[in-house]
Amino acid sequence: MAKKHEEILDDVMDALDDVKDVLEDAAETVVAKAKPVANKVKPAAKRAAKAGAEAAQAVVESAKKATPKKPECFLQFNGKEISMDSLIATAKAEFKEENKRTAIITCRVYVKPEEGAAYYVINDNYFGRITL
Repeated sequence: MAKKHEEILDDVMDALDDVKDVLEDAAETVVAKAKPVANKVKPAAKRAAKAGAEAAQAVVESAKKATPKKPECFLQFNGKEISMDSLIATAKAEFKEENKRTAIITCRVYVKPEEGAAYYVINDNYFGRITL
């Protein structure tokens, strides 16, 4: 005679309870065996992390020491402040607009604040004026 649906459902629920019990036991066994290994590994991992952090800090410190900073130069006159680097960049850019294939070998900039201008000489033969 065929089992009724409720009987089949009860059998399936009993089987699921058995599987659940087996899985819980297996999980407890895995945790119990993993704890000693984790306790042994944890101090080594902490030491490795500390050594890595110290090495990274040493690299940062040596990089700070190894890269010299370029000095910055400004002209302050009559309430204005002008960066010498920006004047040099402007002189080079103006030269490159007209002389795209010529390399810049020398670049000299002469600032005359009383005239509100800077004059530049590139490669000893190209002259220009920048208004301040």
